[in-house]
Amino acid sequence: MVKDLEAKKKAYEEAKKREDNAKAIIEKYRSKDKDITNPTHAEQLTATELKTLYKWKHGKNVPQKDSQKPKVLADWLVTKDRPPHDDGLHSWTAENEKDLAIPMSRTSKTTNN
Repeated sequence: MVKDLEAKKKAYEEAKKREDNAKAIIEKYRSKDKDITNPTHAEQLTATELKTLYKWKHGKNVPQKDSQKPKVLADWLVTKDRPPHDDGLHSWTAENEKDLAIPMSRTSKTTNN
């Protein structure tokens, strides 16, 4: 059970990081009055930013064969309106955190005695 909870928490943390990174990019351009869902503005994204958005949308890194900026930009323009891949993002709850903390506290008590 603990391993399952740890895996679920890790999936949540990874999905949250992808989302936070993508939202930071979106906000960066929004603060410059740029809408990166607009193809003209999207062309200003760097390859690194596009790869971050790809990872958010797909839940995985850009395949090496598709890592050139024009290909990743084309993917962004196709997927920009789709919901992001959020495996685990909404599956971690405060109750899960509590359930994970209980066995951890028991383990630390037995190792300290």
